[in-house]
Amino acid sequence: MVQNLVIEVIEEYNLSSSYQKKIASLLQEAFPTYPAGKYYFNQLPSFRYLIWNDKKLIAHMGIEHRIIRLGDEIFRIFGLVDLCVAKGFQSQKIASSFLKRIEKQAKECHIDFLLLATEGFDLYIKHGFKLVENTSKWLVIRKSESLGVLHRKLEDCLLYKPVNDKKWKDGTLDFLGTLF
Repeated sequence: MVQNLVIEVIEEYNLSSSYQKKIASLLQEAFPTYPAGKYYFNQLPSFRYLIWNDKKLIAHMGIEHRIIRLGDEIFRIFGLVDLCVAKGFQSQKIASSFLKRIEKQAKECHIDFLLLATEGFDLYIKHGFKLVENTSKWLVIRKSESLGVLHRKLEDCLLYKPVNDKKWKDGTLDFLGTLF
């Protein structure tokens, strides 16, 4: 296990340009198709968890705090975005520690669900997330331009985890904005 790790939670509006560059570099390393030089994909998260080893950023998880509509109900969620760990620091339970921390924070903040869209979901399944295939609708953004609302089923990529006593249900999932 790596020693001397510092975990930082930082609101998006407090990110310095130095942090933005370090996050962009880590995201590019973790996700080779990530837009070069960007520290967010389509929309800024509300806050981020960062893990530092000395002055090197080794792990990142963005969190979008927002509401969604599922069927005829509104739910408060934390949307998880861009969870990644630098090469050389993987397989040390760093990503698992992020998931435990955000679940604890979500419970304290009366969040209903953790929600994410991803291609690789084994880690999340191990942590109690469930795969769903609700028909969904969301605002499509490309290159910082709104293109319209897409309405379709998300297959094999949408995961949720209840944080309190609310139940996930069938019905249309309206992201009320962009997909993470």
